[in-house]
Amino acid sequence: MKSFLRSIWSSATGKRGISFYFSLACLVCMTIALILYNTTGVTTFTPELSGKVLALMYACIIVSALVCVFEIKIAKYALYMLCLAAWLEHLLSESFFISNVFVGIDGNSFGAEFICTVVFGLLGWATALVSAILQKDGAGNDAEHSVPATANAED
Repeated sequence: MKSFLRSIWSSATGKRGISFYFSLACLVCMTIALILYNTTGVTTFTPELSGKVLALMYACIIVSALVCVFEIKIAKYALYMLCLAAWLEHLLSESFFISNVFVGIDGNSFGAEFICTVVFGLLGWATALVSAILQKDGAGNDAEHSVPATANAED
């Protein structure tokens, strides 16, 4: 059974470059950020979850899953922009809470759940950017970065 699963995994990811793994990491990070936001997003400063944040995070997850399957370079840049928008919209929706913590009148502080949501959103955004940068024209094609044999002959 283990060798069967290994053969399936190697056939699915064998022709993929490192960009695939960053897209997969983006999918995982944005899923965790969405789960954290759904469970801990309602506070005294934000009485309801933001529809924009939810829509953007769901769009990030869907586009990230599609990018993992199809590896389209322009879609990876779209994923990067979606993750950035979701992360910034989350910070904007929590602006009253953030400003209250910075003013420090009533002793509020950032909780672990808020910090984890922000960090996983930031990681999703960063991994989407790295995935887009590292994407080659052809999935798994190393010809773009290899040195031609004629270039070495001239030295």
